[in-house]
Amino acid sequence: MVRPRPSKCLLVIMHLLYPLSIASRQCPLGFHGSNCAKQNIAFHQTTYQSSTYEDHKASLVVDGNTNTDIDDGKSCSLTGDHNPSFWSVSLRKPVKIIQITLYLRNKYAQRYSNMVVLVDNVACQKVFVQGTGTQDPTRPNPVNVSCLSPLVGRNVSIHVDSSFFSLCEVQIWDCIDEWFGSDCERPCHCLPGCNVCDKVTGFCTCGRDIGWQGIGCHTECARYSYGNRCSSQCGHCKNSAPCHHITGVCPQGCDAGWKMDTCDEECARYNYGNNCSQQCGHCKNSAPCHHVTGVCPQGCDAGWKMDTCDEECARYNYGNNCSQQCGHCKNSAPCHHITGVCPQGCDAGWKMDTCDEEDAPSKADSLRHAPIEGIVGGSGAAVLVLVLVIVGIWMGIRSKRKRQRRSNQTQLQESVTMSDVTSHSGGPVYEALSHTSDSKNVYGIIENSDCYHKTASHPGIGGTCDTAGDYYNIDTQNTSNIYENITA
Repeated sequence: MVRPRPSKCLLVIMHLLYPLSIASRQCPLGFHGSNCAKQNIAFHQTTYQSSTYEDHKASLVVDGNTNTDIDDGKSCSLTGDHNPSFWSVSLRKPVKIIQITLYLRNKYAQRYSNMVVLVDNVACQKVFVQGTGTQDPTRPNPVNVSCLSPLVGRNVSIHVDSSFFSLCEVQIWDCIDEWFGSDCERPCHCLPGCNVCDKVTGFCTCGRDIGWQGIGCHTECARYSYGNRCSSQCGHCKNSAPCHHITGVCPQGCDAGWKMDTCDEECARYNYGNNCSQQCGHCKNSAPCHHVTGVCPQGCDAGWKMDTCDEECARYNYGNNCSQQCGHCKNSAPCHHITGVCPQGCDAGWKMDTCDEEDAPSKADSLRHAPIEGIVGGSGAAVLVLVLVIVGIWMGIRSKRKRQRRSNQTQLQESVTMSDVTSHSGGPVYEALSHTSDSKNVYGIIENSDCYHKTASHPGIGGTCDTAGDYYNIDTQNTSNIYENITA
Protein backbone atom coordinates (compact mmCIF):
# COMPACT_ATOMS: atom_id res chain seq x y z
CA MET A 1 0.00 0.00 0.00
CA VAL A 2 1.37 3.41 -1.00
CA ARG A 3 1.16 6.04 1.71
CA PRO A 4 -0.18 9.44 0.62
CA ARG A 5 2.24 12.32 0.54
CA PRO A 6 1.58 15.61 2.36
CA SER A 7 -0.57 18.16 0.59
CA LYS A 8 0.99 21.16 -1.12
CA CYS A 9 -0.57 23.53 1.39
CA LEU A 10 0.94 21.62 4.27
CA LEU A 11 4.34 21.67 2.62
CA VAL A 12 4.14 25.40 1.97
CA ILE A 13 3.25 26.01 5.59
CA MET A 14 6.19 23.87 6.65
CA HIS A 15 8.40 25.89 4.34
CA LEU A 16 7.25 29.16 5.85
CA LEU A 17 7.92 27.85 9.35
CA TYR A 18 11.45 26.88 8.38
CA PRO A 19 14.02 26.98 9.92
CA LEU A 20 13.10 24.53 12.60
CA SER A 21 15.31 21.62 13.58
CA ILE A 22 14.33 18.24 12.26
CA ALA A 23 14.25 17.01 15.83
CA SER A 24 11.58 19.58 16.72
CA ARG A 25 9.08 18.03 14.29
CA GLN A 26 8.52 14.69 12.52
CA CYS A 27 7.89 14.30 8.80
CA PRO A 28 5.29 11.80 7.59
CA LEU A 29 6.62 8.31 7.09
CA GLY A 30 8.55 8.14 3.82
CA PHE A 31 9.37 11.88 3.77
CA HIS A 32 12.52 13.54 4.96
CA GLY A 33 14.45 16.79 4.65
CA SER A 34 14.27 20.21 6.20
CA ASN A 35 10.90 20.83 4.56
CA CYS A 36 9.67 17.22 4.46
CA ALA A 37 9.79 17.56 0.69
CA LYS A 38 12.36 14.80 0.20
CA GLN A 39 10.49 11.64 -0.63
CA ASN A 40 11.65 8.02 -0.59
CA ILE A 41 10.04 6.83 -3.80
CA ALA A 42 11.06 3.21 -3.11
CA PHE A 43 8.95 3.10 0.01
CA HIS A 44 6.51 0.19 -0.18
CA GLN A 45 7.17 -0.37 -3.87
CA THR A 46 7.39 -3.74 -5.62
CA THR A 47 10.69 -5.56 -4.97
CA TYR A 48 12.63 -8.61 -6.30
CA GLN A 49 15.79 -10.47 -5.37
CA SER A 50 17.77 -13.25 -6.95
CA SER A 51 16.79 -15.73 -4.20
CA THR A 52 15.40 -15.62 -0.69
CA TYR A 53 16.88 -17.13 2.42
CA GLU A 54 14.19 -18.24 4.85
CA ASP A 55 11.83 -15.33 5.61
CA HIS A 56 14.21 -12.51 4.68
CA LYS A 57 12.10 -11.30 1.79
CA ALA A 58 13.02 -8.52 -0.61
CA SER A 59 10.11 -6.32 0.58
CA LEU A 60 11.74 -5.87 4.00
CA VAL A 61 14.17 -3.48 2.34
CA VAL A 62 11.42 -0.89 1.59
CA ASP A 63 9.39 -1.05 4.81
CA GLY A 64 10.91 2.08 6.38
CA ASN A 65 12.82 0.14 9.06
CA THR A 66 16.49 1.08 8.96
CA ASN A 67 17.64 -1.38 11.61
CA THR A 68 20.82 -3.04 10.34
CA ASP A 69 20.85 -5.95 12.80
CA ILE A 70 19.44 -8.91 10.90
CA ASP A 71 19.08 -10.89 14.11
CA ASP A 72 16.89 -8.23 15.74
CA GLY A 73 13.62 -9.06 14.11
CA LYS A 74 12.90 -9.33 10.44
CA SER A 75 14.17 -6.05 9.03
CA CYS A 76 16.69 -7.13 6.36
CA SER A 77 16.56 -9.18 3.17
CA LEU A 78 18.91 -12.08 2.47
CA THR A 79 19.57 -14.10 -0.65
CA GLY A 80 20.55 -17.73 -0.71
CA ASP A 81 23.77 -19.37 -1.67
CA HIS A 82 23.79 -18.16 -5.26
CA ASN A 83 26.52 -16.15 -6.93
CA PRO A 84 26.10 -13.47 -8.24
CA SER A 85 23.19 -11.96 -6.34
CA PHE A 86 20.97 -8.94 -6.88
CA TRP A 87 18.06 -7.04 -5.38
CA SER A 88 15.72 -4.67 -7.33
CA VAL A 89 12.74 -2.39 -6.90
CA SER A 90 10.20 -1.29 -9.48
CA LEU A 91 9.00 2.30 -9.12
CA ARG A 92 5.58 3.60 -10.03
CA LYS A 93 6.87 5.72 -12.91
CA PRO A 94 10.12 6.71 -14.52
CA VAL A 95 11.89 9.37 -12.52
CA LYS A 96 15.22 11.15 -12.59
CA ILE A 97 17.31 9.32 -10.06
CA ILE A 98 20.27 11.05 -8.49
CA GLN A 99 20.70 9.94 -4.91
CA ILE A 100 20.27 6.54 -3.24
CA THR A 101 20.87 5.56 0.38
CA LEU A 102 21.79 1.97 1.28
CA TYR A 103 21.51 0.53 4.78
CA LEU A 104 23.77 -2.56 4.83
CA ARG A 105 23.83 -5.45 7.26
CA ASN A 106 26.19 -4.74 10.09
CA LYS A 107 28.12 -7.96 9.42
CA TYR A 108 30.05 -9.54 6.58
CA ALA A 109 31.34 -6.39 4.93
CA GLN A 110 33.29 -8.46 2.42
CA ARG A 111 30.05 -9.51 0.79
CA TYR A 112 29.52 -5.90 -0.43
CA SER A 113 32.71 -5.55 -2.39
CA ASN A 114 32.35 -4.50 -5.99
CA MET A 115 28.68 -3.59 -5.57
CA VAL A 116 27.08 -1.93 -8.59
CA VAL A 117 23.88 0.17 -8.73
CA LEU A 118 21.93 0.18 -12.02
CA VAL A 119 18.99 2.30 -13.21
CA ASP A 120 17.14 0.52 -15.97
CA ASN A 121 20.32 -1.54 -16.47
CA VAL A 122 22.46 1.59 -16.83
CA ALA A 123 25.24 1.95 -14.28
CA CYS A 124 24.62 4.67 -11.79
CA GLN A 125 27.68 4.09 -9.61
CA LYS A 126 30.03 1.42 -8.39
CA VAL A 127 30.19 1.17 -4.63
CA PHE A 128 33.35 0.11 -2.85
CA VAL A 129 32.62 -0.85 0.72
CA GLN A 130 35.60 -0.98 3.03
CA GLY A 131 36.03 -3.67 5.65
CA THR A 132 37.02 -7.30 5.56
CA GLY A 133 35.84 -8.73 8.84
CA THR A 134 32.45 -9.97 9.84
CA GLN A 135 32.04 -6.77 11.81
CA ASP A 136 33.87 -3.54 11.06
CA PRO A 137 32.81 -0.50 13.13
CA THR A 138 34.79 1.82 10.81
CA ARG A 139 32.69 0.93 7.78
CA PRO A 140 30.25 3.73 6.81
CA ASN A 141 26.64 2.79 7.21
CA PRO A 142 24.42 3.91 5.60
CA VAL A 143 26.15 4.38 2.27
CA ASN A 144 25.11 7.30 0.06
CA VAL A 145 25.25 6.61 -3.65
CA SER A 146 25.16 9.44 -6.20
CA CYS A 147 24.84 8.62 -9.85
CA LEU A 148 27.63 9.90 -12.04
CA SER A 149 24.94 11.69 -14.03
CA PRO A 150 21.20 11.89 -13.45
CA LEU A 151 19.47 8.84 -14.88
CA VAL A 152 15.81 8.56 -15.71
CA GLY A 153 14.32 5.15 -15.10
CA ARG A 154 11.79 3.05 -13.30
CA ASN A 155 13.81 0.00 -12.16
CA VAL A 156 16.69 0.24 -9.76
CA SER A 157 18.82 -2.83 -9.07
CA ILE A 158 21.88 -3.60 -6.93
CA HIS A 159 24.33 -6.35 -7.94
CA VAL A 160 27.20 -8.10 -6.08
CA ASP A 161 29.62 -10.88 -6.94
CA SER A 162 28.77 -12.94 -3.85
CA SER A 163 26.10 -15.09 -2.28
CA PHE A 164 24.05 -14.40 0.84
CA PHE A 165 23.54 -10.76 -0.19
CA SER A 166 21.66 -8.78 2.45
CA LEU A 167 20.14 -5.28 2.45
CA CYS A 168 18.31 -3.72 5.39
CA GLU A 169 16.82 -0.63 3.72
CA VAL A 170 17.05 1.08 0.34
CA GLN A 171 15.92 4.69 -0.05
CA ILE A 172 15.67 6.28 -3.49
CA TRP A 173 15.28 9.98 -3.11
CA ASP A 174 13.18 12.29 -5.19
CA CYS A 175 11.74 15.72 -4.46
CA ILE A 176 8.02 16.10 -4.49
CA ASP A 177 6.70 18.01 -7.49
CA GLU A 178 6.83 21.47 -5.94
CA TRP A 179 10.43 21.27 -4.70
CA PHE A 180 13.96 20.71 -5.92
CA GLY A 181 17.57 20.73 -4.72
CA SER A 182 19.97 18.30 -3.04
CA ASP A 183 17.79 18.23 0.07
CA CYS A 184 14.61 19.29 -1.75
CA GLU A 185 14.77 22.50 0.20
CA ARG A 186 13.94 24.88 -2.65
CA PRO A 187 10.39 25.39 -3.94
CA CYS A 188 9.56 25.32 -7.63
CA HIS A 189 7.81 28.34 -9.13
CA CYS A 190 6.26 27.00 -12.27
CA LEU A 191 3.04 28.09 -13.89
CA PRO A 192 -0.13 27.08 -12.05
CA GLY A 193 -1.26 23.61 -13.05
CA CYS A 194 2.24 22.82 -14.26
CA ASN A 195 4.29 23.00 -11.10
CA VAL A 196 6.55 20.03 -11.77
CA CYS A 197 10.03 21.44 -12.05
CA ASP A 198 13.31 19.66 -12.63
CA LYS A 199 14.23 18.11 -9.27
CA VAL A 200 17.87 19.02 -9.75
CA THR A 201 17.85 22.39 -11.50
CA GLY A 202 14.31 23.52 -10.73
CA PHE A 203 13.67 24.21 -14.41
CA CYS A 204 9.98 24.57 -15.20
CA THR A 205 9.24 22.56 -18.32
CA CYS A 206 6.02 24.46 -19.01
CA GLY A 207 7.08 27.93 -17.96
CA ARG A 208 7.91 29.87 -14.86
CA ASP A 209 5.33 31.00 -12.43
CA ILE A 210 4.56 34.69 -12.10
CA GLY A 211 7.23 36.57 -10.23
CA TRP A 212 10.08 34.10 -10.62
CA GLN A 213 13.00 33.68 -12.94
CA GLY A 214 16.11 31.62 -13.55
CA ILE A 215 16.61 28.07 -14.65
CA GLY A 216 15.16 26.76 -11.43
CA CYS A 217 12.40 29.34 -11.27
CA HIS A 218 13.46 29.89 -7.69
CA THR A 219 14.86 33.38 -8.03
CA GLU A 220 12.60 36.37 -7.58
CA CYS A 221 12.23 38.75 -10.47
CA ALA A 222 14.91 41.36 -10.77
CA ARG A 223 14.36 44.59 -8.89
CA TYR A 224 11.56 46.67 -10.49
CA SER A 225 10.27 43.65 -12.47
CA TYR A 226 7.35 41.38 -11.71
CA GLY A 227 4.73 39.06 -13.11
CA ASN A 228 4.72 36.34 -15.72
CA ARG A 229 8.27 35.65 -16.89
CA CYS A 230 9.20 38.81 -14.95
CA SER A 231 8.26 40.71 -18.08
CA SER A 232 6.33 43.52 -16.41
CA GLN A 233 7.92 46.64 -15.05
CA CYS A 234 7.02 48.11 -11.69
CA GLY A 235 4.91 51.24 -11.80
CA HIS A 236 5.70 54.61 -10.25
CA CYS A 237 6.10 53.43 -6.68
CA LYS A 238 6.61 56.05 -3.99
CA ASN A 239 10.23 56.82 -3.09
CA SER A 240 11.37 54.57 -5.97
CA ALA A 241 10.59 51.48 -3.91
CA PRO A 242 10.52 48.16 -5.82
CA CYS A 243 7.15 46.59 -6.28
CA HIS A 244 6.19 43.07 -5.25
CA HIS A 245 7.86 40.59 -7.60
CA ILE A 246 4.62 38.66 -8.12
CA THR A 247 1.75 41.15 -7.91
CA GLY A 248 3.53 44.39 -8.81
CA VAL A 249 1.90 46.16 -5.86
CA CYS A 250 3.82 49.21 -4.58
CA PRO A 251 4.39 48.78 -0.83
CA GLN A 252 4.29 52.49 0.07
CA GLY A 253 1.79 53.70 -2.47
CA CYS A 254 2.31 55.77 -5.60
CA ASP A 255 4.34 58.76 -6.63
CA ALA A 256 2.40 61.96 -7.29
CA GLY A 257 0.29 61.71 -10.42
CA TRP A 258 -0.26 57.94 -10.39
CA LYS A 259 -2.94 55.59 -9.10
CA MET A 260 -3.96 51.93 -8.65
CA ASP A 261 -2.10 49.41 -6.45
CA THR A 262 0.51 48.99 -9.15
CA CYS A 263 0.85 52.76 -9.71
CA ASP A 264 0.91 52.31 -13.46
CA GLU A 265 -2.09 54.49 -14.36
CA GLU A 266 -2.08 58.28 -14.55
CA CYS A 267 -4.50 60.29 -12.46
CA ALA A 268 -7.96 60.69 -13.92
CA ARG A 269 -8.52 63.65 -16.23
CA TYR A 270 -8.44 66.98 -14.37
CA ASN A 271 -6.76 65.45 -11.31
CA TYR A 272 -3.12 65.49 -10.31
CA GLY A 273 -0.65 65.23 -7.44
CA ASN A 274 -0.37 62.91 -4.44
CA ASN A 275 -3.08 60.27 -4.45
CA CYS A 276 -4.55 62.19 -7.42
CA SER A 277 -6.34 64.32 -4.81
CA GLN A 278 -5.82 67.77 -6.37
CA GLN A 279 -8.01 69.40 -9.00
CA CYS A 280 -6.60 71.05 -12.10
CA GLY A 281 -6.81 74.85 -12.23
CA HIS A 282 -8.44 77.02 -14.89
CA CYS A 283 -6.48 75.75 -17.87
CA LYS A 284 -7.00 77.41 -21.24
CA ASN A 285 -9.59 75.80 -23.50
CA SER A 286 -10.52 73.42 -20.66
CA ALA A 287 -7.37 71.38 -21.33
CA PRO A 288 -6.41 68.85 -18.61
CA CYS A 289 -3.38 69.75 -16.57
CA HIS A 290 -0.28 67.59 -16.18
CA HIS A 291 -1.14 64.60 -13.99
CA VAL A 292 1.99 65.02 -11.85
CA THR A 293 2.66 68.78 -11.61
CA GLY A 294 -0.76 70.26 -12.38
CA VAL A 295 0.78 72.62 -14.96
CA CYS A 296 -1.62 73.79 -17.68
CA PRO A 297 -0.08 72.97 -21.08
CA GLN A 298 -1.59 75.93 -22.99
CA GLY A 299 -1.59 78.49 -20.22
CA CYS A 300 -4.50 79.88 -18.23
CA ASP A 301 -8.00 81.04 -18.94
CA ALA A 302 -8.54 84.79 -18.72
CA GLY A 303 -8.37 86.02 -15.15
CA TRP A 304 -6.00 83.37 -13.77
CA LYS A 305 -2.26 83.10 -13.23
CA MET A 306 0.57 80.79 -12.11
CA ASP A 307 1.61 77.60 -13.95
CA THR A 308 -1.28 75.75 -12.34
CA CYS A 309 -3.78 78.54 -13.13
CA ASP A 310 -5.31 78.32 -9.67
CA GLU A 311 -4.75 81.93 -8.53
CA GLU A 312 -6.79 84.95 -9.59
CA CYS A 313 -5.10 87.91 -11.24
CA ALA A 314 -3.49 90.40 -8.91
CA ARG A 315 -5.65 93.29 -7.67
CA TYR A 316 -6.46 95.79 -10.46
CA ASN A 317 -5.47 93.31 -13.21
CA TYR A 318 -7.68 91.13 -15.34
CA GLY A 319 -8.02 89.25 -18.61
CA ASN A 320 -5.63 87.04 -20.60
CA ASN A 321 -2.34 86.57 -18.81
CA CYS A 322 -3.63 89.18 -16.32
CA SER A 323 -2.14 91.74 -18.69
CA GLN A 324 -4.97 94.32 -18.65
CA GLN A 325 -5.42 97.11 -16.13
CA CYS A 326 -8.73 97.82 -14.45
CA GLY A 327 -10.50 100.99 -15.60
CA HIS A 328 -11.65 103.95 -13.51
CA CYS A 329 -13.83 102.00 -11.10
CA LYS A 330 -15.85 103.93 -8.54
CA ASN A 331 -14.25 104.32 -5.13
CA SER A 332 -11.05 102.73 -6.50
CA ALA A 333 -12.70 99.30 -6.29
CA PRO A 334 -10.88 96.45 -8.08
CA CYS A 335 -12.55 95.17 -11.20
CA HIS A 336 -13.56 91.56 -11.88
CA HIS A 337 -10.42 89.49 -12.49
CA ILE A 338 -11.87 87.87 -15.62
CA THR A 339 -14.14 90.47 -17.31
CA GLY A 340 -12.70 93.72 -15.93
CA VAL A 341 -16.23 94.90 -14.99
CA CYS A 342 -16.32 97.51 -12.20
CA PRO A 343 -18.66 96.21 -9.48
CA GLN A 344 -19.87 99.66 -8.30
CA GLY A 345 -19.82 101.48 -11.61
CA CYS A 346 -17.46 104.17 -12.87
CA ASP A 347 -15.83 107.28 -11.55
CA ALA A 348 -17.22 110.56 -12.93
CA GLY A 349 -16.31 111.10 -16.56
CA TRP A 350 -15.99 107.43 -17.49
CA LYS A 351 -18.33 104.91 -19.06
CA MET A 352 -18.71 101.27 -20.19
CA ASP A 353 -18.78 98.28 -17.83
CA THR A 354 -15.02 98.41 -17.64
CA CYS A 355 -14.94 102.20 -17.11
CA ASP A 356 -12.12 102.62 -19.56
CA GLU A 357 -13.75 105.06 -22.00
CA GLU A 358 -14.21 108.78 -21.35
CA ASP A 359 -17.80 110.01 -21.14
CA ALA A 360 -17.97 113.00 -23.68
CA PRO A 361 -19.54 116.03 -21.81
CA SER A 362 -22.04 118.60 -23.29
CA LYS A 363 -20.85 122.06 -24.35
CA ALA A 364 -22.32 123.67 -21.25
CA ASP A 365 -20.75 121.02 -19.08
CA SER A 366 -17.47 121.62 -20.82
CA LEU A 367 -17.60 125.26 -19.84
CA ARG A 368 -18.71 124.55 -16.30
CA HIS A 369 -16.46 121.64 -15.76
CA ALA A 370 -13.35 122.56 -17.68
CA PRO A 371 -10.53 120.22 -17.01
CA ILE A 372 -8.18 121.35 -14.34
CA GLU A 373 -5.37 121.18 -16.87
CA GLY A 374 -6.99 124.01 -18.94
CA ILE A 375 -7.49 126.14 -15.89
CA VAL A 376 -3.95 125.69 -14.76
CA GLY A 377 -2.60 126.22 -18.27
CA GLY A 378 -4.57 129.50 -18.83
CA SER A 379 -4.12 131.00 -15.38
CA GLY A 380 -0.99 132.92 -16.39
CA ALA A 381 -2.64 134.49 -19.41
CA ALA A 382 -5.74 135.44 -17.36
CA VAL A 383 -3.63 137.20 -14.76
CA LEU A 384 -1.73 139.08 -17.46
CA VAL A 385 -4.96 140.24 -19.10
CA LEU A 386 -6.35 141.34 -15.73
CA VAL A 387 -3.23 143.37 -15.00
CA LEU A 388 -3.39 145.00 -18.41
CA VAL A 389 -7.05 145.88 -17.91
CA ILE A 390 -6.37 147.42 -14.50
CA VAL A 391 -3.41 149.43 -15.86
CA GLY A 392 -5.53 150.58 -18.81
CA ILE A 393 -8.35 151.68 -16.53
CA TRP A 394 -5.91 153.51 -14.27
CA MET A 395 -4.22 155.25 -17.18
CA GLY A 396 -7.59 156.17 -18.63
CA ILE A 397 -8.70 157.71 -15.34
CA ARG A 398 -5.44 159.60 -15.03
CA SER A 399 -5.63 160.85 -18.57
CA LYS A 400 -9.22 161.97 -18.01
CA ARG A 401 -8.23 163.82 -14.86
CA LYS A 402 -5.36 165.49 -16.65
CA ARG A 403 -7.62 166.63 -19.45
CA GLN A 404 -10.14 167.87 -16.93
CA ARG A 405 -7.49 169.86 -15.11
CA ARG A 406 -6.26 171.48 -18.30
CA SER A 407 -9.80 172.33 -19.21
CA ASN A 408 -10.31 173.99 -15.83
CA GLN A 409 -7.12 175.98 -16.20
CA THR A 410 -8.24 177.21 -19.60
CA GLN A 411 -11.55 178.28 -18.19
CA LEU A 412 -9.81 180.12 -15.36
CA GLN A 413 -7.53 181.95 -17.76
CA GLU A 414 -10.50 183.11 -19.73
CA SER A 415 -12.36 184.31 -16.62
CA VAL A 416 -9.62 186.08 -14.66
CA THR A 417 -8.84 189.83 -14.59
CA MET A 418 -5.28 190.98 -14.87
CA SER A 419 -4.07 193.24 -12.03
CA ASP A 420 -0.89 194.52 -10.55
CA VAL A 421 1.62 192.73 -12.60
CA THR A 422 4.97 193.04 -11.04
CA SER A 423 8.07 192.26 -12.98
CA HIS A 424 11.29 191.17 -11.49
CA SER A 425 14.59 190.90 -13.04
CA GLY A 426 16.32 187.54 -13.08
CA GLY A 427 13.19 185.45 -13.03
CA PRO A 428 9.71 184.98 -14.35
CA VAL A 429 6.87 187.43 -13.72
CA TYR A 430 3.98 186.32 -11.59
CA GLU A 431 0.55 187.85 -11.74
CA ALA A 432 -2.14 187.81 -9.12
CA LEU A 433 -5.43 186.65 -10.56
CA SER A 434 -8.67 187.74 -9.09
CA HIS A 435 -11.05 184.85 -8.69
CA THR A 436 -13.07 185.37 -5.62
CA SER A 437 -15.47 182.66 -6.46
CA ASP A 438 -12.91 179.87 -5.73
CA SER A 439 -11.52 179.81 -2.26
CA LYS A 440 -9.69 176.55 -2.76
CA ASN A 441 -5.90 176.37 -3.01
CA VAL A 442 -4.73 175.86 -6.55
CA TYR A 443 -1.54 174.10 -7.42
CA GLY A 444 0.37 175.01 -10.50
CA ILE A 445 2.62 172.83 -12.59
CA ILE A 446 6.27 173.67 -12.17
CA GLU A 447 7.90 173.70 -15.57
CA ASN A 448 11.54 174.08 -16.57
CA SER A 449 12.61 174.45 -12.97
CA ASP A 450 10.95 177.89 -12.80
CA CYS A 451 10.55 179.36 -9.35
CA TYR A 452 7.20 180.35 -8.09
CA HIS A 453 6.74 183.65 -6.24
CA LYS A 454 4.46 184.07 -3.41
CA THR A 455 2.70 187.32 -4.17
CA ALA A 456 0.45 189.58 -2.15
CA SER A 457 1.75 189.44 1.35
CA HIS A 458 5.27 188.31 0.33
CA PRO A 459 6.30 190.13 -2.83
CA GLY A 460 9.52 189.48 -4.53
CA ILE A 461 11.24 186.50 -6.04
CA GLY A 462 11.57 183.65 -3.65
CA GLY A 463 10.03 180.36 -2.77
CA THR A 464 11.28 176.99 -3.67
CA CYS A 465 12.53 175.81 -7.03
CA ASP A 466 11.67 172.20 -7.85
CA THR A 467 12.11 169.93 -10.87
CA ALA A 468 9.55 169.71 -13.61
CA GLY A 469 6.44 167.78 -12.84
CA ASP A 470 6.45 168.53 -9.10
CA TYR A 471 3.86 170.61 -7.37
CA TYR A 472 4.30 173.48 -4.98
CA ASN A 473 1.77 174.48 -2.37
CA ILE A 474 0.73 178.04 -3.13
CA ASP A 475 0.48 180.29 -0.10
CA THR A 476 -2.80 179.72 1.60
CA GLN A 477 -2.80 183.07 3.34
CA ASN A 478 -4.50 184.58 0.36
CA THR A 479 -7.27 182.15 -0.36
CA SER A 480 -9.04 184.43 -2.74
CA ASN A 481 -6.22 184.64 -5.27
CA ILE A 482 -5.19 182.06 -7.87
CA TYR A 483 -1.64 182.20 -9.10
CA GLU A 484 -0.51 181.30 -12.53
CA ASN A 485 2.92 180.93 -13.94
CA ILE A 486 3.31 183.70 -16.49
CA THR A 487 5.79 182.79 -19.14
CA ALA A 488 8.34 185.54 -19.72
